Amino acid sequence: MTIAAIIVNYGTGKLILDHLIQIREELATVPGSHLYIVDNLSPNGDAALLTEGTTGMDDVTVIGAPRNGGFSYGNNRGFDQAIADGGYDHYYLLNPDAYPRPGCLKALLAFMAEHPKAGLVGSRLEGLDGHIQSSAFRFMSLESEFASAAKLGIFNRLFASKRVARPPQDEAHKTDWVCGASMLLTAEALEKVGLMDEKYFLYFEEVDFQRAIIKAGFEIWYVPSAHAIHLVGQSTDMKDGKQSAGTAPDYWYDSRRYYFEKNHGAAFADKADRAWAWGKRAGGLKSLLKGQGLSSVDRDIAGLEAARKRAAS
Repeated sequence: MTIAAIIVNYGTGKLILDHLIQIREELATVPGSHLYIVDNLSPNGDAALLTEGTTGMDDVTVIGAPRNGGFSYGNNRGFDQAIADGGYDHYYLLNPDAYPRPGCLKALLAFMAEHPKAGLVGSRLEGLDGHIQSSAFRFMSLESEFASAAKLGIFNRLFASKRVARPPQDEAHKTDWVCGASMLLTAEALEKVGLMDEKYFLYFEEVDFQRAIIKAGFEIWYVPSAHAIHLVGQSTDMKDGKQSAGTAPDYWYDSRRYYFEKNHGAAFADKADRAWAWGKRAGGLKSLLKGQGLSSVDRDIAGLEAARKRAAS
């Protein structure tokens, strides 16, 4: 069994180099494996930094992409190069703000060997403090769109069975999708579904990709015996769908809209937009009771409408 690990970088080269030893040591436990780092034309000189920082490492290849085409685009350049180099049995997609703990890859490989229908598996993700992060999820629904936008306990309880994030569990289980920060897929699954959809710039692409893998007859599993560290938000400056400035960027709204239209149709996408907007307004009532304004709610709903118009143009 061999693994091609792929990391897509945009402005986080130092973060990758900080954890390169751990990544290479883990890959070395699976002989014949290789690390591909794709730099999406970072404006801060990361391509040179990464090239210099990996000089003399035969198990690492730095790929300078000609443009910043997003997460799917970057991963696809990694897939392309890995396949051109002869191909691998498995492909390990790793965020630049994540790295595997010792034994992670062998645990994932062992699980896949015991579950031949598993086309993609995700590891348990945890912070440096040991806090276990939610990394197994359900597909989004109208109910979950409303509840996630409202962020009110009453709706989270009411629609608990539809909640996207599943509570972390100690046992491996099938799920709709796993976090793309640390996931392993088989060459067979990649061959059947093809490369990732490059119409997504960032966000929702891993959900779409795993939906395609399930449609092709494979299973998605969460494997908590495999551990990886995930420094949430350090690669995108976003947490919970928000940038540090307090609102999501246009590409988040565009990716969300595209995901719903592609997988459920425009009519469902419109319903999902309304559910999300109603949820935002419901959550906004709490802000009003606290004497706060609704400017952030208005901005979020405006972002949703702008994405709908861009998709229709």
